[in-house]
Parts: sequence; C-alpha cells; structure tokens
Amino acid sequence: MGAEAKVNLFIIGAAKCGTTSLFRYMEQMPVFHTTEPKEPRYFATDIPDTHRPIKTLEAYHKLYLQASPDAVYRIDASPAYMYSRDAAQKIHQYNPHARIIVMLRPPCQAVYSVHAQYLWQCDEDVADFNTAWNLSDARIKGLSLPRHCSNPLVVCYKEFARFGRQLEPYYQHFRPEQIHLILLEEMQLDVQGQFQNVLNFLELDSDISSVDFSVRNANAYHRSGFLMRLTKGKFAGYGLIRGLAKRFGIARPTRLMHTLQSINTREQKRPPLDVKLQDEIIQHYSDDVCKIEQLTGRDLSHWRKLPRGE
Repeated sequence: MGAEAKVNLFIIGAAKCGTTSLFRYMEQMPVFHTTEPKEPRYFATDIPDTHRPIKTLEAYHKLYLQASPDAVYRIDASPAYMYSRDAAQKIHQYNPHARIIVMLRPPCQAVYSVHAQYLWQCDEDVADFNTAWNLSDARIKGLSLPRHCSNPLVVCYKEFARFGRQLEPYYQHFRPEQIHLILLEEMQLDVQGQFQNVLNFLELDSDISSVDFSVRNANAYHRSGFLMRLTKGKFAGYGLIRGLAKRFGIARPTRLMHTLQSINTREQKRPPLDVKLQDEIIQHYSDDVCKIEQLTGRDLSHWRKLPRGE
C-alpha cells in the first residue's frame, strides 16, 4: 500500500463515549472507507492478543483493499488506542499526517457505562458497580480479575478513564490541528451540528441530509448469562474446541452467533449511581480532568463537580 493510500483517520476512543455512533454515521458516506471488524486495534500492541483481531501489517492493509476511489479517508476506529501506551507513537510512525478524532464524556459516566458493557459481554463478573470499583486496586496488580475477561485493562476502573494521561502522547506526537475533540454531551444536544464540525475538521464539503443519525450501542443487558458466554466463547474448553474447528476447516457460524446475541439482549437504562460514589469517582479523576483541559483548551470544570440536583 502506497503512502497516499495509508489509513489516514483514527477514531481513538474513548470507549463508551459515542465512537460507535460516529463510525456508523461515517460509514453511510462514500468519502469514508470503514472496516469490518470495526476495531482492528492493530497499533495497540500492548493489549492482550485475544483482544486484538488484526496483528500484522499485511492483514491490516487487507481491510482497506476494497476502498472506493471516492473514499478520501480510510478509518480505523479502535477505542483501545486511548488506553494503549504504544498506539500513539506507532500510529505516528505509520502515518505522521493522520487525523485523530477523540470522543470523551465525564469519567464517572464512562466507567459506569463500560462496566455495563463488560457485564453484558461476560468480561465482567461483578454485577454491583460499587464492588467492582473497589476491586480496581487489586485488579491493577492482576488479582480478582474476571475469569473470562479478554482485556483486564478495562476492568481496572480507577485507571480506565484517565483520559488526560491517555491523550498526552497524542499531543506529543501530533500537532493540535490534527486532533479533533468531541464531547458526548455536545453530540447528544446537536448531533448534526457536531457531525458537520467533524467534516469541517476533515476539510470535507459533503451533504449530510441522507445520514441516519440514530443513536447506536445503547446500554444493554443479557437475558441469559449462559447463552452469552456460549456465543462469546467464554467457557472452559473453548480454546481447544476453536483450535480443532480451525484444524478441520470449520468456520465459526458468525451470523448464527450474532442472531443469538440479539435475541439474548435487551436495552435498559441503568439506575443512577449513588451520590456518595459519584462524588468519590469525580474526585478521583479531578486532576486528570485538569490535564484534559490543559491539553485541549476546553473548560471541563463541570466534570469536577456533582451534576446539579444531585
């Protein structure tokens, strides 16, 4: 793949901050080439291989072979690039001219939301968030981790949402004008306006009147933990079964698995966090929010206090 055809737009996260919705809006427009899988995670070389579907540059570039001549931007939307310590430097080495998009929300909301996501996909086995939050210190040391968790970095909730520390390497390697910040709260208030800002950042003059701006990746629960573990391959002996299947040329029935997951999933709003726990989380991340402000020039002082009415 020539230099002119390199991947040139990275949506680096953060997880549960609206990146899936943004990706789905973009894939409706011919000026963008999106991938399957949505999250290659190729440059996050420090995360577990089980959580990294694309491991070679050849396989990575194959994702983009069918890009249309109309595709101005080839997108890699991998939220793992936020908490990966390797990704910023490796992305810059690969394409120093790339554009970077980051989406953020208050850390208190982010950790609560990612806990729900990991519960749904059976990467978290502690249903009570307060308990899971308090396990963070042990989990950072490799203790009390969920048995089938594909990426232990995420369930260390006290570290997961240090967005300022995670963003710092991107501002060290890329010029500020190469990085575009979107706040989820602003996207929710004016999704079309924020999407138009993205196109302006990318210097694209495109009509967005036909884009479906429905919200994607809403909060979900599984009806049956057994069925979810089965469809996600999170059970004892799965690795052996999967190895034998590959050996005999038996492909994983992806469509069936997706259908079963859909049947087994229900959307439901989570109850609000206890005020005392909210305040603890807000104070825990307060200094890091200051770092985000220093890097981006945005006023996020409302992230450092309890929402009104709490």
